[in-house]
Amino acid sequence: MAGSAAVLAIAMGVVMASKPVATAQLAAPELGSLHIARLVDLIGLIADERETYAPLNTELLTRWDAVPKDLVADGKLVSAWGGEVRAAPFNTENTLARLHLSAVPRTICVELSFLLLDQSRVAGLYINSDQIDIEPENFGAMMLELGRLCPDDPSEIDVIIR
Repeated sequence: MAGSAAVLAIAMGVVMASKPVATAQLAAPELGSLHIARLVDLIGLIADERETYAPLNTELLTRWDAVPKDLVADGKLVSAWGGEVRAAPFNTENTLARLHLSAVPRTICVELSFLLLDQSRVAGLYINSDQIDIEPENFGAMMLELGRLCPDDPSEIDVIIR
C-alpha cells in the first residue's frame, strides 16, 4: 500500500468530498494522528530492545522522553482530541502489544486508521471491536470500509503492534 502524502490527500478527499476543505488540510494529517502513529513506532522499540512487550504499560510510556509531550497530561496518556490512550501486552507470550484509543472522532478515526494501516508494525486494527483487513484488496474498498466503521459517534480503536 502506498504511503505517500498524496495518497493520504486523495483518501481524505474521498472521505470528506461533501465538505469544503482547504487543500493544505488534505495534504497534512492532523498532528494528533501523527503523534499516535509515532507512538506505535515507539512501542515497537520496546520489543526491539527487550525482545518482549512484558514491561509495557501506560505508566511506562508516560515517563518515556521519546513519547510526544502533548500525549502526556497529569501522568496519563491522552490523545489530542481528549480521549484516553492505554498500552499493554496483547498476548500471553508478550510478543504483541495493544494500544487502545477512546473517544476518537469520525474524521480522526478514518485518517488515523489509514495512517496505521500503512505501518509495518501494525499486526491488527479494530474499530469498535470490528477487525479491519490490514491488507485490503484495493484502496477504494478500504476507504469504504473505514467510512462504514468510523461512525458519527466517537469510536474506540485498538491497534495490535508486532
